[in-house]
Amino acid sequence: MLRPIYALLVFLVAGSMKAQSSPQLSDETGWGFQTASEDHAVRAGDDFFLFAEGTYVKNLTIPPDRSSIGLLSDIDARTEDQIRGLLQAEVQHPGASSAEQKAGAFYRAYMDADRIETLDIVPLTPVLAQVRAVKTRTEMTRVMGALAFSFGTSVVDTDTIPDSGDTTRYLLELRQSGLGLPGREYYIDPRFAAVKKSYIDYVSHMLQLVKWPVAEHEAPLIVAFETRLADAAWTDEQERDAQKTYNPTNLRMAQSSLPGFDLRTFIQAAGYAKADRLSLREASALPETVNLYRAEDLATLKAWEAFHIIDQASGLLPRRFAQARFDFHGHTLEGQVTPSPRWRLAVDESNRRLGEAVGQIYVGRYFTPEAKNQMEQLVANLMAAFHDGIEHSTWMSTATRQEALNKLSSMSVGVGYPSRWKTYSFVVSPTDLVGDVERSIAWSQHQRALRLEKPVDREAWELLPQSLASEYNPLINRMTFPAANLQFPFFDPHADPAINYGAIGVVIGHELTHGFDDEGRRYDSKGLLRDWWTETDARNFRQQADRLAQQYAAFEPLPGMHVNGPLTLGEDLADTGGIAISLDAYHRFLGDTSAPVLDGTTGDQRFFLGAAQVWAGKSREEAIRRQLTNNNHPPGKERVNGEVRNLNAWYKAFDVKPGEKLYIPAADRVHIW
Repeated sequence: MLRPIYALLVFLVAGSMKAQSSPQLSDETGWGFQTASEDHAVRAGDDFFLFAEGTYVKNLTIPPDRSSIGLLSDIDARTEDQIRGLLQAEVQHPGASSAEQKAGAFYRAYMDADRIETLDIVPLTPVLAQVRAVKTRTEMTRVMGALAFSFGTSVVDTDTIPDSGDTTRYLLELRQSGLGLPGREYYIDPRFAAVKKSYIDYVSHMLQLVKWPVAEHEAPLIVAFETRLADAAWTDEQERDAQKTYNPTNLRMAQSSLPGFDLRTFIQAAGYAKADRLSLREASALPETVNLYRAEDLATLKAWEAFHIIDQASGLLPRRFAQARFDFHGHTLEGQVTPSPRWRLAVDESNRRLGEAVGQIYVGRYFTPEAKNQMEQLVANLMAAFHDGIEHSTWMSTATRQEALNKLSSMSVGVGYPSRWKTYSFVVSPTDLVGDVERSIAWSQHQRALRLEKPVDREAWELLPQSLASEYNPLINRMTFPAANLQFPFFDPHADPAINYGAIGVVIGHELTHGFDDEGRRYDSKGLLRDWWTETDARNFRQQADRLAQQYAAFEPLPGMHVNGPLTLGEDLADTGGIAISLDAYHRFLGDTSAPVLDGTTGDQRFFLGAAQVWAGKSREEAIRRQLTNNNHPPGKERVNGEVRNLNAWYKAFDVKPGEKLYIPAADRVHIW
């Protein structure tokens, strides 16, 4: 979770200079917040989100080709437009570097809709032929593994990740897979019965488009098979348990845990011939997963695989495939009325397949060394505030506190873009879109396999410089803040410091807190999965975390659908901790200087308004329903209301009283970080 920054970060470095009393701004207030967005018919203590942004949200209209709209989608649209311009320029005037040429060639291939229509289904014929030719289950297992280099799916997914028991090396992780709907609830929860029926129709339609035998007969059998997989799968809440999902073993023992499934054939076909150290992520579910695979009719398995190949490639195929995909994925699941324009899909796919090549071009045009330096200074400021918070915590023992400080001081930070760019060593042709994507998939899979022969790269980025997200990776104890996120509303070089601390500052604090949330706290300073907490400290933490989960579970964004407090707990802890850390950092920045009152608003009020402004927006009901089902982030409104109500300073800033809906008695407020 992240976003923005540019020139004013020099004003935000604690200790480097005094607070500025009258920044020069160009917005209506002169300090970075649109007061016309507020709705003062709503009390801050009843719904702070609507108090801060109610008028703005009320006047929003979601475009037909979008599932949501707001300030975050404005960043998304702005970045897409920027990348579109860069890629179009590369098509017209190819750059000198291989990265520039490949990015331009790929975008040109995607935009050549007429050629795609002419080629029809021919580019996908070879991979479908592999599945058609399968005669035995052993062959099916081998093909399932080999399709890691192409389009397709498997009942067992693979990846190479740092070993939680020795984070200097990678291991091969095996995990449950094979579903086409967004999550297991879509198969087993009666509320999604209509969506599931539409999915059966979609599966049938896609298979009919490639003239797969008895498509109408196989479609319900495919969905029934996936339903059994979903029923056996771990829940999203179980997936959050770092200790239960780390089950290291070797190939021989893993094979004995999955009887009847030719694991060696499968992983060799997927390129992991040298893998011996493995981890079974869902140790209790994977045996049942492979049992269901072994028991399923081979004809249904072949049709299931063929459907997933077509589904994944559909955006690269003629219009009839792309339209069918939109009708289900875009309209049924997300509520969009019309498809996104082709250029936007081309930008998305270019980012997916040649992300760092596009990122190099983007950073060269839109991210300056000054911005990178300023962001690094601000991160250091927030880390200093967090250090003080840990050092002066009253609930933590000396032993746990010292370990926490060691972890914080060992945390590394990536800002803007990686120190080393990926080299995409595969052919990109402006006339072979399906081939380009397939070669990209194969290259990526080969890179994953190569990790097993190398030490862990602690500088590698999982995010792209042009992505609208930040992250904390506990296995390498590292935060990453991409360049594209450093824009309004997260950072405005002309805004009052309080607004920037409430926005980008809270984001930085959020990622810092992830290192110490209910998952992150299980890893030590080296990324090892190790319990470094005293029993008393761990119990105190769990009590506070459970209280926070209950608070969020009380939110009901849609009738009958509440926030899943246990699922969103990590994000909720990070939001609550992040805003507290950033507020402390803002007060450190002010030092002995009082924040000016601007247009009747105090510094603390502006801080909280800046935090709320980030999430100003609205989403379609279908998108909210999907988010509440299997996303570990609550909707924006609940994020705003949830994060402020545990801070004493918010109550004081807005005179929040008992009886108001967000009011929590002081003794029940959660204060951890």
